[in-house]
Amino acid sequence: MRKKLLTLVMLLTAVAAFSACDGQTANPGKEEASSQSIEESMPAETTQPSEENESFESEEIVVPSKSTQTPGPTSENAPKKVTLSGNREDRFLADDFCYVEGEKFFLLLEKDICVPGDYADNVALIIDQLEKETGLTFDIPEAVIPCDTCTVKYGYDPWSDFFFGQKIPIYLFVDRNSSGLISCASEGFANIYDYDLFSDELWNSIPDYRDNPWRREGMIEYDTVAHELTHVLTLRYAQLPKILTEGLADYYEEKVILALADRSEDFEKIAQNLYFSSVSEPITPENAEEVFLNDYSDLSQIERGDEYALGRLYGIYLAENYGDSFLKDFLAVSKKAGYGHYIFFGELQEADRAILTQEFKNLFGDDIFTKFGEWYQKTQR
Repeated sequence: MRKKLLTLVMLLTAVAAFSACDGQTANPGKEEASSQSIEESMPAETTQPSEENESFESEEIVVPSKSTQTPGPTSENAPKKVTLSGNREDRFLADDFCYVEGEKFFLLLEKDICVPGDYADNVALIIDQLEKETGLTFDIPEAVIPCDTCTVKYGYDPWSDFFFGQKIPIYLFVDRNSSGLISCASEGFANIYDYDLFSDELWNSIPDYRDNPWRREGMIEYDTVAHELTHVLTLRYAQLPKILTEGLADYYEEKVILALADRSEDFEKIAQNLYFSSVSEPITPENAEEVFLNDYSDLSQIERGDEYALGRLYGIYLAENYGDSFLKDFLAVSKKAGYGHYIFFGELQEADRAILTQEFKNLFGDDIFTKFGEWYQKTQR
């Protein structure tokens, strides 16, 4: 959920916070796609797209194959499994680490998380709708190796005796120190921080929460779940420029929530309150390609935001002019160019951005940026 302006102003003036995904300063009000990957190296025969990126090695990478092992706990030391009622009016309060298993995901609950009885059902709806909207599937051919996000947060991993297989680990966390931790994702997991999932007891025990009721929106942030799961989905296929990574997560977040608005009172309430910011620097036919190529790489995390707004507009434009398969088509192009899952690790450098910008033009036309700039000027006044 895009936080209210007051939330943004107050959080932007707060102490810089630690992100459970990447250890960098949090960007309040925005969710972040983590660039973390398994720390293994590339196959010797793989061509390195950019010499600037230091994530490439000449050693062989071991890509996990699709395992026949059943996902779930591998020992009695793993947290217990719980089942939600399916009733929106019910609440389940986690008194310790525990998990809920869905067909394509695990909800991994931290102590003091309190979820409605239909939370897992609604997550399943979001996953199914995302696959429908994108034409992609979370069920990739190899088992997922999630990043050790819990060790970063707690100093140990309560899920070490657990096998996720291809299912998505969705961590539901609390922020006990009110340090501004934010939702984020990688190809291997999604981290969700939702104030409305913090138990009332925890909330009232922390003055920074108790004395600032505006922090809670009174709505379960299923739009944030849709945003972060879009990151998980796309990163399981290939790397995208930052503008598309964040902007298309907003684009599909909106499409999913609107498509599900009649399935739940919660989705309907979110649909009525969806808010997306505008681009602060106007886009023209002359500067559109330069902005896309630069990809906001010269801005610090705390200053960022335009990539969300601009990328969402690219989603709208491409869907209108090239069809709903635009994302699937460009991910295939990115993968072919050498930026596929288990091939490319790390941040896109200048040479990488140049390659993907050219591939973008090859796919959608040499005049794609000129046409987008013209469309932007007509529609965003």
